[in-house]
Amino acid sequence: VKSKTMAPRTTGVNLLQVITSMRNFGIGVNVRRSVWKNPGCYWRVTRVKLHPEQPYKYGKVWGVYHWNHNQIGKETRIGGGLKKQWMLDPEQSPDINPDLLRTILEPPKRKTSVKSE
Repeated sequence: VKSKTMAPRTTGVNLLQVITSMRNFGIGVNVRRSVWKNPGCYWRVTRVKLHPEQPYKYGKVWGVYHWNHNQIGKETRIGGGLKKQWMLDPEQSPDINPDLLRTILEPPKRKTSVKSE
């Protein structure tokens, strides 16, 4: 009997989960995707609009893109926000005041009742 070994499942967080853990929803913070190899490549968050019913899962985020620490273009909507590959920019992380972080309590999920016959 051959046993198949599977790679460990990697779990990440999407962009909304990263910025909703901060006060002001991360406005002014640098975020990047974990798959990007260039350390000077990041987005600086400028504006956030959360979904009214599921604010910690869905929403829109705008920012200014930086490449090699130089601003590229103007404020645009950040794409790929629901991919679970986002993190704070490691170069800026030591500069972040721990008081900016906050604890997020998700609202309880609604229970669906099933009627038995």
